[in-house]
Amino acid sequence: MSPALPPNRIHIASLPKSGKNIDLIAGVEELAELALATGTDSMAGLRANVIVEPWRLDGAYLSGTINAVVRQTCVVTLDPIETELAFQIGRYFVTGEDQSGKGEMFVDGELILDPEADDLPDTLTDGMIDVWNVLIEELNLQIDPYPRLDDLQQSEAAEEAVSSDTHKPFADLKALITEKKSQN
Repeated sequence: MSPALPPNRIHIASLPKSGKNIDLIAGVEELAELALATGTDSMAGLRANVIVEPWRLDGAYLSGTINAVVRQTCVVTLDPIETELAFQIGRYFVTGEDQSGKGEMFVDGELILDPEADDLPDTLTDGMIDVWNVLIEELNLQIDPYPRLDDLQQSEAAEEAVSSDTHKPFADLKALITEKKSQN
């Protein structure tokens, strides 16, 4: 499902040599679409400052920072959690199929990938980078799919639940034993 975010597509062939700066601040509608695309309860804010620069003959390098405020539900206590994310991104894109075998080699006909090598560049079929889609992908990598309150907040919430909602079954037994002892 492609979100209905405003178009922010960049054609690699038309990039100036100095690159193109993009400053994105999501409005209310964009935040709702981003929350839907990332599977979160809501997003309270998103600001991204990226630059897209030419790379090699037919590629581009997108780098920058993303700051977001994400609202989710704790998977343990079901309490709301608001998380502030701030991270750097860096992705390479190429228009052709040549990715130079970066990080891979063949041994006895088997492909061996180096987990320590840099990621392969993303291949673009139409020569366009959709900055919103890149932001969604990067946010999905950063957002915790199983958010939890920190340990202190969890233990306080658990104590509140136990003290207010739970009947202590041995309290009545203790009262009966005490009463029986006092009668003897």
